[in-house]
Amino acid sequence: DVCSSDLGAGVNVCIVDTGLVASAPDRHPWLAGVQGTLEDPYTTRNGETVLAPYAGHGTFVAGVLRSVAPRASVYVERAFDIAGADYETRLLSSLEDALGRDPDILVFTFTSTTHRDQSLHTFDELYERRIRGIKGLAVLAPAGNDGSSRLSWPAAHPGVIAVGALAANWRDRAHFSNYGRWVDVYAPGEDLVNAYPDGTYVCTEPPDEGQRRRFTGMAKWSGTSFSTPVVGGLIAARMSRTGENAQQAADALLRLAASQAVPGVGPALYPGQALT
Repeated sequence: DVCSSDLGAGVNVCIVDTGLVASAPDRHPWLAGVQGTLEDPYTTRNGETVLAPYAGHGTFVAGVLRSVAPRASVYVERAFDIAGADYETRLLSSLEDALGRDPDILVFTFTSTTHRDQSLHTFDELYERRIRGIKGLAVLAPAGNDGSSRLSWPAAHPGVIAVGALAANWRDRAHFSNYGRWVDVYAPGEDLVNAYPDGTYVCTEPPDEGQRRRFTGMAKWSGTSFSTPVVGGLIAARMSRTGENAQQAADALLRLAASQAVPGVGPALYPGQALT
């Protein structure tokens, strides 16, 4: 029983995402006790109530992290209202709220390329003003899903652990994952299964545009947004067993990742390796 494990006990994690589906902690044992800003996952399309684009994203991310670190204290901050997109300046208040919860591990699930590959000015300011001074804090962000080596932010920031995705076979880079020397580590991120809202989703992107899919509490999903909480969960799990702070635990895991780098991909970590 994964939920009986003490991995992650005493570790505080904050996830900045779409918020938390209210029914998920009661419905899924591995999400018991997870808190967050509540998300309404539904929208109206052609007069029908359906699941919105990116609905349940924060809940799925929290479920992935809790599957690796079942006893971590997790809060899912709501940062996005429009299909996973927002203005950079509007993210600041959500990031401030997340930091106000005194996390050991801060997981962003947003990422973006920028004009001339410049860093996000709002994040740079927040990092210098608040994040840099928080001893032991580990900050993680997804590398992005464009299958490109182009820098993506805030993942490419030197103070952030950038996480790419391994394919379902765990031996190759997922075809969608961004890559490059700026990506710090890769973890499984393709065809993961976890908590999701009930409802009908109408696909909006080719080649599946227009297809209708019915979900009843679980989904299979892929992305660097989901490999990121795998690494976050490993950090939390290691902290609870070693007494290290999050940055120390992250450094140890990144050394392990480098020692088992996948040729042609890069440093890699896998579930169950918190204390390897």
